[in-house]
Amino acid sequence: MKFILLVGVVILAGPCSSDKTANNENADEATIANTDTKAEKKKAAKKEKAKDNFSGLKLHPLKAACVDYSMSGKLANGTSTKCHRKYAQEQVDIQHTKVGFGGFTQEQNTHNIIIKDIIYSIDLDKGTAKRTTNSNYDELAASMKGKNAKDTSEAFLAALDYTPTGETKTIAGHKCNVYSGPIGNGCFMPNGLMLEQSVMGTTILATKVTLNNGGDNSNYTLYKKYDVTEGPDVGAILDMMGKQ
Repeated sequence: MKFILLVGVVILAGPCSSDKTANNENADEATIANTDTKAEKKKAAKKEKAKDNFSGLKLHPLKAACVDYSMSGKLANGTSTKCHRKYAQEQVDIQHTKVGFGGFTQEQNTHNIIIKDIIYSIDLDKGTAKRTTNSNYDELAASMKGKNAKDTSEAFLAALDYTPTGETKTIAGHKCNVYSGPIGNGCFMPNGLMLEQSVMGTTILATKVTLNNGGDNSNYTLYKKYDVTEGPDVGAILDMMGKQ
């Protein structure tokens, strides 16, 4: 009410040009502040929606698991460990490999961590860590909420044109079903864990399977030991590639 009275006085008195400028500047500042507030509210609402989407989300039929792999072939050799917990809302991929092509060989020692929509890529040799965001994760979470993770895994294999051959194998003490695909074959357990995959002359073979245990907690928090830099938005990149 006081502000209204003051404005009335100024109008009646006939403000000079400097008063008009001040009023315009105040109006501009108020507009900017209002825009910032709206943006902050929108961002907060998006985070709250993401929490709802993440709640109860199952990206994998198993709550937790770890698989150690050996990798051999024309393009790559080495070992890797893939683990997940909280139904794959949190994942770890540790690789120690030598990648070669056309006489060129490069050693890669990496530790990748996925915590919901955040991806941490750690180069163990360089001692660097990068944080990227998958902005498409909210959409994925919403689309999968309430669905059976096993059905989703089978749908994913079908989308990659993997078809069951009817054969089975026993690898690392566990049975898996053999699938054939356009660029190679794979062997997957009924719970969705991959035990073998052959692509372009390189074979990835499970050497150890641990069920109901996602591995050491330190593997999921390793990024905290690094000076993490910001990387690009993964979702935005995928969207841009899809539009090309």
